[in-house]
Amino acid sequence: YTEDEGTSDVTTALESTRKNRMELDAQSRTALDNGERWKEELGRFSTHKISFYRTLNPTRSTSAEKIEFLAKLEEFLDDCYEEFNKDEISGSKRMRDGDDNEDGESIEDAATPPRVTDRSSFPFSNAKTRYDIAVLEFCADKLRQYIVDLMQKENEQKSEGIVIQLGIRQSVGPLSDFSSRNESVCNCRVLRLPRNLSVYGLREVLANRLSRALIDNSEPENSEEEPKSETDSNKLGMKILGRCILSYDNKGRGSAGNSTGLGMLDEDDHPEYAENGDNLDVAIESNEKEQVPVANMVNNHGRIYLYLGQDEDCKVFDGEEFDSVENGTTTVTKEAQPNVSVLDCIENYCKKEQLEESEMWYCNQCKKHVRAWKQFRLYRAPPI
Repeated sequence: YTEDEGTSDVTTALESTRKNRMELDAQSRTALDNGERWKEELGRFSTHKISFYRTLNPTRSTSAEKIEFLAKLEEFLDDCYEEFNKDEISGSKRMRDGDDNEDGESIEDAATPPRVTDRSSFPFSNAKTRYDIAVLEFCADKLRQYIVDLMQKENEQKSEGIVIQLGIRQSVGPLSDFSSRNESVCNCRVLRLPRNLSVYGLREVLANRLSRALIDNSEPENSEEEPKSETDSNKLGMKILGRCILSYDNKGRGSAGNSTGLGMLDEDDHPEYAENGDNLDVAIESNEKEQVPVANMVNNHGRIYLYLGQDEDCKVFDGEEFDSVENGTTTVTKEAQPNVSVLDCIENYCKKEQLEESEMWYCNQCKKHVRAWKQFRLYRAPPI
């Protein structure tokens, strides 16, 4: 299953196909349906507790991992029902032979080896009796609805775009092997991307930001040389970003080494990239991997790593550049800004200000509504 499937399609795909189901009594169903009690019961039967609680955590695992967990639970239940059928056949044979076995024996006491619960590799081997299997059946239904609700919520959030962290990977070591290269992740920035933005489109967005900084940093060597135009900077920005390797990490491990490749350029396929800090290949817009929407690969609040490889390229992705673009500034200028101190801000804040006519005050002396004045005053606390 993919995380971008429609909610109705996912609901249909997750429905159980078993015809024989063990139903709980009304009292047990009411108790398990109280809040998240069903999660506690499911955790009690689970063999691997840490893995179980990580999987059911909305932020620590993906929808695909939750669906995989549900599939294992369904597989376990199918095997249990298969054992039940064997027990019924064996019980009927024993009754014909005069055996006085009582009904309701647990799976663990079944005579037909090998028994499902004897297999320690099963993730729910703590379930022993038929009642336990009925509880697991109920928990499977609750888990199925839980996954659908989470995916529906994710789709609603993604419809307005996703928020990602962008980490710029910078080489700081002399090693040529990229896998063992000493590197750091600098300038982690937050970006909001449209739901349908492709990987190549992300390159263009980042190239636009890089181009703004290149315009800002471009200075003619002499007065007769014209400064670099915005068109030239756009071409240079895309030339740089088109050669960059992208990767992503949805699990919040904070390590670029554990990330997954994003786009058509893969560091494993280009050893020359690691040796020279430069990639000879350029991303092609029509490539299938470059046309994949970023939101289909990267979760909301996931992290994308961009390897520029050169110190000067890394520096242009500074906070000022990102903030200026986020605030809608068309260009980043190098005009000298006046030095403003904290005292200047306080003085300006405490200036006397006349209120608008819509905010007139009643004067007790003249008995009329007049435009009032207001002024804030700040006092320094005495030293202690």
